[in-house]
Amino acid sequence: MGRVGYSSDMDRFHWLDPHDADLWATLWAFVTWVPASLDEHLKRSEQMSLIDYLAMLAIAQAKDQQITMSQLARTTRTSASRLSHVMDRLEDKGLTTRTRSTEDRRSTIASLTPEGADFMVRATPTMIHQLRESIFEAVTVDEAIQLNAIMRKILANTHGLPRS
Repeated sequence: MGRVGYSSDMDRFHWLDPHDADLWATLWAFVTWVPASLDEHLKRSEQMSLIDYLAMLAIAQAKDQQITMSQLARTTRTSASRLSHVMDRLEDKGLTTRTRSTEDRRSTIASLTPEGADFMVRATPTMIHQLRESIFEAVTVDEAIQLNAIMRKILANTHGLPRS
């Protein structure tokens, strides 16, 4: 026999239908498992967290391997406070530097050091292998295109991406 009042309490909520609940559970498992798996791989192989790697990747892909801290925060979807801690760790390892912009003294520019560029050249192939093994080998090209379109649509709806 259930608790007194339990049924009436449960009736107050609108639950997901089984199809949507299954989709939500799968989506949640995916968005938590993939980053955790990549983070674990990087910590084991490179003694670096995923967010540290993603910050370095954003810098590496920026023009002249330099990006403002505010743009880096937007690109990595990281708060300024968390990004500051990330950059502290990367600077302590000699992989990045931060300098004041000569064009806008209010801006700080994040750059890769030569050691940081060497690190990215060395670490990126294994990261790409992990991504391929974890995600891309499990789906066809058409499925990947469809999944990307679906995720972009969801992100745009939640203001995570601009609408295409």
